Amino acid sequence: MDALLQDLRYAVRMLVRAPLFTVVTVVTLAIGIGGTTVAFSLFNAVLLRPLPIPEADRVVALAQVRQQHVGGDMFTYPEYREYRDRNRSFSDLAALGDGTFGLNTGDEVSSISAGFATGNYFRLLRLRPEMGRFLTPEDDTPGGDSRVAVLSHDLWVSRFGADPGVVGRSVKLNGQAVRVVGVVPASFQGSSLGSAPGLWVPMAARTFLAPRMIDQPGMRLQWLQVLGRLRPGVEPAAAQEEMSALARAVDARSERPAGLVGMRLTRAGGPPSFFRGIATGILTLLLGAAGLVLLIAAANVAGMLLARSSARRREIAVRLAMGAQPRRVVRQLVTESVLLALLGGAGGLLLAGWATNVLRGIPAALPIPGHVALDFHPDARVLVFALALSLLSGVLFGLAPALQAVRPELVPALKDSSPGAGRRSRLRDAFVVGQIALSLVLLLSAGLFLRALQRAVHVDPGFDAAGVTVAAIDLSPYGYDEQSGTEFYRQLLERLRATPGVQSASVAQLLPLIGYEMSLGVRFPGKDEPESVRFNAVSEDYFRTLRIPVLRGRVFGPQDRRGAPQVVVVNDAFVRRYFRGENPLGRTLDLGDVTVQVVGVVADSKWRDLREPPTPMGWRPLTQAYAPGVNIQVRTAGSAAAFGATLKRLVREMNPSIPVRPYPMTEAVAAALLPQKLGVAVAGAFGLVGLLLAAVGLYGVMAYSVSQRTRELGIRTALGASANDTVRLVLRHALALMALGAVLGAAAGLGATRLLTSLLFGVSPTDPLAFLAVLTILAMVALVASLAPARRATRVDPMVALRAE
Repeated sequence: MDALLQDLRYAVRMLVRAPLFTVVTVVTLAIGIGGTTVAFSLFNAVLLRPLPIPEADRVVALAQVRQQHVGGDMFTYPEYREYRDRNRSFSDLAALGDGTFGLNTGDEVSSISAGFATGNYFRLLRLRPEMGRFLTPEDDTPGGDSRVAVLSHDLWVSRFGADPGVVGRSVKLNGQAVRVVGVVPASFQGSSLGSAPGLWVPMAARTFLAPRMIDQPGMRLQWLQVLGRLRPGVEPAAAQEEMSALARAVDARSERPAGLVGMRLTRAGGPPSFFRGIATGILTLLLGAAGLVLLIAAANVAGMLLARSSARRREIAVRLAMGAQPRRVVRQLVTESVLLALLGGAGGLLLAGWATNVLRGIPAALPIPGHVALDFHPDARVLVFALALSLLSGVLFGLAPALQAVRPELVPALKDSSPGAGRRSRLRDAFVVGQIALSLVLLLSAGLFLRALQRAVHVDPGFDAAGVTVAAIDLSPYGYDEQSGTEFYRQLLERLRATPGVQSASVAQLLPLIGYEMSLGVRFPGKDEPESVRFNAVSEDYFRTLRIPVLRGRVFGPQDRRGAPQVVVVNDAFVRRYFRGENPLGRTLDLGDVTVQVVGVVADSKWRDLREPPTPMGWRPLTQAYAPGVNIQVRTAGSAAAFGATLKRLVREMNPSIPVRPYPMTEAVAAALLPQKLGVAVAGAFGLVGLLLAAVGLYGVMAYSVSQRTRELGIRTALGASANDTVRLVLRHALALMALGAVLGAAAGLGATRLLTSLLFGVSPTDPLAFLAVLTILAMVALVASLAPARRATRVDPMVALRAE
């Protein structure tokens, strides 16, 4: 301990004596460590952070696995009940479904996100209410008091002013009176990452708040997330095996089997399954890019330490000549580098704290309708990561210079002569080559994402979202039946079409690129089981509003009313797959409870993802397949965002209790491009920082090389070498380092970018244009970083140089 304290005191004295070196080193490390800590904070918040509940490691989320793909986190209510009643692995199995309500606390009606929770949901979480009580199984029974609600802490503060008397107060949801019975603690933002319900109501409240969410015969309404708390002594692997067998058995007895092959259990609180792969890929990219920047910063610092050890070579030689053991000197030098790293880590934590404050505002700025909550504050895991990263960096970047420093040629070093500098120069060159190679990998990733974004932007989704305003609306809680609801939508569309600037207006049950879909079982001749096909219910003018081309036949019109022959419009992919390209007009489809006739064919369009291949899809007229919950689409000649206020006013004139939250449809397309945009931002930002650090390192190497070769350059000048000869000599060295780094970086990039294939859109990981652009940028940066040392070399005075030693 005494020796360690002695090393620390000596390290502090040495760093204080070189304040410029200390500051530059600490700032460089703070950038690398801070960036990596920010990346890990994001990784931790999305993929690692457990729910803030007791024994969170015993709570898991369930997802069904199908033959073709992961079915997702969503279950039907009958499926949930079967799993709840027949499993032996869980002490509690609870379900939660998302909803959107109109909250009326006075004269104002606002749209809020909400959760339909089973009565055991909060019992499973084992939370303590901040006020009042939670929902109970008694609230969720048919004869119980289901007109109750539990508020989130944020809603309690924002809409009720943190009123302690809110418990027992009556509020209106979708025009229905409910009683507030409790408030959840501030730490709990919901059990699913990416959504933060404003309040929770019992599942039984669907009967009066959202009747359309009640299962109907022949329909698979998959909308529930299922959580389970493992019984004591039950391991997740055993529970997954039991639930997989149960899933197969339940599916086999179903009237419409979904082809389930098992069940997957994941950490509760993580991202939903449809987003988990993308989120993992983006966050891994972020963490990897930050790690590369840290390596570049560490190599830069190692180069500076190597230069500093050259300046201290006489001191080190004296200590060795007086009997100091090399390992004792190495320990002293490594202690200095670790101290620098810890200071850099402290600066990195300050930088990370500032960056995470900025990150808290990002979810609200993302082009995703709704409210997203993420907890970015650094927890113990992040602090331990930052400390371990600092210690590891200090040892790694300090060890090589320290080992090099204790191998001087004692006699020249004691005379303060230059022999031995060549080995240090080669080591510094190696650090710079590594920096250039790592920078190339980062820039190459950014270039590929940029190319992917360019491709994605120009991909035709099959519809035109520009100029279209959309808004979700649900009539079911407000007493509308099929007849009155159909009349409400008819009048609303008439008012919209009569509004100046409106070119067309329509309603549809679902919208493309928002993550939801509805499927119906279609029976085809010669097949035993019905095929599951995407369907949507839309009004007339839907295809005109979204500008989806009509290829054959017609689309819906006034004649396709209730009671008229049932009709359907299909896309070209449907014709190719199920009619083998033959003319489908006039053909009939068996949808189980109804037979419909194909009257038109429209062009293919994207639905869930811009990358998906053309997928069969059908549309039915909303007048023949009524849905109380729909999305309004309005195409205007002006700004879609500006029209939102007009749309909200027209709806409220018809019924002031119905909440409306309009937004431009382009936001859905922008959300679909989010992976590419984040890839460009992440890889580009870290790539530029890495390139800047590499340029600084290259400049330092060239400046150091010029200072070490002062005598040689003076002799060359004295023998008649011109300024151009000297510049070419220095630039040749710099470009050689750049070329070697580029070759190594390109080889590493070929392997690294293949890991990004799933995130790239129509771009090969070996895209030649991206490689050429990055290599050009690197060459230009290397040239600029080398010009100043090269020009300085031309100003070497031969007489001064010859007297340098």
